[in-house]
Amino acid sequence: MRGTVKIGGTEVDMLANGASPFIYKRIFHKDFFNAMGTPDKVDIDTITEMGFVMHMQTVKTFKEILDTVKIDDFYEWVTQFEALDLPMATNQIMALYYDQQKTTVRPKKK
Repeated sequence: MRGTVKIGGTEVDMLANGASPFIYKRIFHKDFFNAMGTPDKVDIDTITEMGFVMHMQTVKTFKEILDTVKIDDFYEWVTQFEALDLPMATNQIMALYYDQQKTTVRPKKK
């Protein structure tokens, strides 16, 4: 699912797909679903990191991400935002991530 998330005053293109959790693990060395927390206590840092992964998927190829993107690139990316911009955008990031699971195929039976 491709979309745009507004982080502070910046429109950020993001792409969520089946590769996103694997890329996340490659960059951050932890499992996204375990790091995310529980439904009643979600880890904001993890969602911010996934936002970075989803953004990287729009600006680099899969191979470029695996070969060149490091955790230092994440820290450089977050410096463009104000302190509360990313925490305030976590709901939008997760909504885009979860929207990838919706089907676009119409059911044959009603």
